[in-house]
Amino acid sequence: MSHLKHLSLHDNYLVEINDILPKQSSSLLTFAIDSNLLSSLKSLTFRYQQKLYHLSLTNNHIKFLSKNIFANLTYLNRIELFNNEISIIDDFTFQQLRSARNLDLHNNLLRNVTNYTFIGLFELEELNLSHNKITFIYTMAFDTLKKIRTLNISFNPLKILYKNLFQQGLPLSSLYLDNCEIQQIENGTFEAN
Repeated sequence: MSHLKHLSLHDNYLVEINDILPKQSSSLLTFAIDSNLLSSLKSLTFRYQQKLYHLSLTNNHIKFLSKNIFANLTYLNRIELFNNEISIIDDFTFQQLRSARNLDLHNNLLRNVTNYTFIGLFELEELNLSHNKITFIYTMAFDTLKKIRTLNISFNPLKILYKNLFQQGLPLSSLYLDNCEIQQIENGTFEAN
């Protein structure tokens, strides 16, 4: 199936995908494996899918994302990981996703966002972190997102917004912080540098 461009495996009972994907360089552009029973993804799972443009792994039971999971996916534009159980994202997990414009991680179990979580997402325009368990975001977590326009952090128990969180010259046009249990916003939080 060397000409296969789109593969959809919605609503099945798959627990892993390593043996499904072609083992040589493929022409696959879209891969959707939503609503299955995936709980983990092995390192280098997508290494032969270099042309992949859209990846959807929603409505599974994925618990963590390891550093090399997205290796070689330099053309990946849209990543959908919502409605999983992701609580940990290794630092530098997204570092090779230089073309990604949209990352959706809403409705997971993330607790914090480090300074290195989103390293490498230089073209990212939309990031959805809503409906997680995020209590703390490191002040330089979004520094490398130089093209970010929409950031949704709603429905996370943040409590405090620290001063330097949004001050790194981010071109945000929409910032959603609804229902975050915010009790304190430090002076200058929304001022540009």
